[in-house]
Amino acid sequence: MFDLYFRAAALQAGEGEAPAVPGTARTTPAARGTRILYVDDDELIADLMQRLLRRAGHEPRVFTSPIEALRAVRGGEVDYELAILDYSMPGMNGVELVRALRERHPGIAAAITSGYLSAELRREALAAGVTELIDKPNTGEDLLEAIDRLIERLHQPCAPDPVGHWP
Repeated sequence: MFDLYFRAAALQAGEGEAPAVPGTARTTPAARGTRILYVDDDELIADLMQRLLRRAGHEPRVFTSPIEALRAVRGGEVDYELAILDYSMPGMNGVELVRALRERHPGIAAAITSGYLSAELRREALAAGVTELIDKPNTGEDLLEAIDRLIERLHQPCAPDPVGHWP
């Protein structure tokens, strides 16, 4: 079990919009409207993240089951530009979900959230093509900063570096 700490005021499920989060104003206009697949098996966290992402101007598709999220993606019901996935979920962990998502969308930008970022998880995530690891507990601002970094990567032209490697 873990706790998430948000600098914004506490929000109870079902009560209005998410409060303003420090740092959301810095989200660039080009980043607004980003379609984000967010998967976390904790319903309270999933609900809070949906509100936070909407408040920041994004278009979240939120699931509490990795299996249901994958089914919706494979069925063409979910259109997304980047994925943020909890690592520890029943049925399929976040890295396994990234691998399954990449079968349909090979270049997907993905982040994993976890309460314990071990060396093994880092290696496994890197091998699966995860581009961000977000430590839990985190703040809404931490999450939005990671999203900004992922969006920047999405909008960078794909060109080789001086040695000929591709990003």
